[in-house]
Amino acid sequence: MIFNNNSKVISFRYCVPTNEECKNFYIPEENSKVRKSVVNIDNVVFYTKALGNYRMINELIGSHLAHKLELDTVDYEIGKTSTGLHALSKPFYEEGYQYDFFKDYFHLSNYPKRTILSRINPFSSFCITEGLDLLNGTEMYESALKLTAIDLKMGQVDRHSGNLQVKYDDRTVSFAPIYDYSESYLMGDASTIYRSSLVFIKKNRASIEELIKRHPKLLEYLSYLLSLPIDVILTEIGDEKDIEFTGNEMMRYVKSQRLIETPFQKIKKR
Repeated sequence: MIFNNNSKVISFRYCVPTNEECKNFYIPEENSKVRKSVVNIDNVVFYTKALGNYRMINELIGSHLAHKLELDTVDYEIGKTSTGLHALSKPFYEEGYQYDFFKDYFHLSNYPKRTILSRINPFSSFCITEGLDLLNGTEMYESALKLTAIDLKMGQVDRHSGNLQVKYDDRTVSFAPIYDYSESYLMGDASTIYRSSLVFIKKNRASIEELIKRHPKLLEYLSYLLSLPIDVILTEIGDEKDIEFTGNEMMRYVKSQRLIETPFQKIKKR
C-alpha cells in the first residue's frame, strides 16, 4: 500500500486503556486477552490487531463486501506504529444486550474448530453440513447466507467460533457485527493455508451444489459477489481511504481471486 499526506491512516503508540475505559466499553477487567488487544488513541478506544500488508487489505475487503450486502460489520481503520500496520476497529458491544460465541449460543459441542483439512473454512464447512438448515426460519438466516457468500468469495479460512458472535436480548437475536476477515486471499508465507482453501472448495463442490439447491438465495448473493472484480473493489477502497495499491498487490489479488472463483463459476453454469 502507498500512503500520502491525505491517507486515512492513524499513527499511534500502544497504550493499554484504564479499568474505567474498559468498563465504558463493556470490556471485563478479568478479560486480559481482550484488554491486550485494546488501545486508547486520543480518547477513542479501538480494538487493534497487528497485521502485514495483505492481511490488512483483507480486513478492508471483507468489511467492504459486507457493506455491499448490507451485512452488519465492523469498520476498519488503518493504524500505523513504529513496528508496522494495525487493523483498528471500535468495540461493538452495546449495553442491554448479551453476547455469546455462535457455538455457545446454540450449544453446539461439535462445532468444528478445525476440519479434517488443516486451517480451512470451518464456518462454511459447518454450513455445508447443517448450519444454514439450523438457522433457516430464524432472524439470523439471511445474515448467515450473506456471511457464507462473503467467506466463500474471499477463500476465508479462519471463521472459527471465536470469530463469530451472537447478539441478543429478551426479544431479538442476531449476529453481532462481523469481524476478522484477515485470513483470506492467502499468499506468500501463507501459501500452504491458501492451497488448503482451494482443496476445500474442490473437494466439497458436490456439497456446495447441494447446499445451494436447499438455499437458492445463497447463489444469488454469491453470484453478485462474483460479479465484482477484485481490482474494482480495491480501487473503491483506495478512493475511500485515499491510498494506492501497488501493481504487485493488484496482480496477486487478481490471480488469487481467479483461482478461488473458478469452482464457483462452474457451479453457477450447472
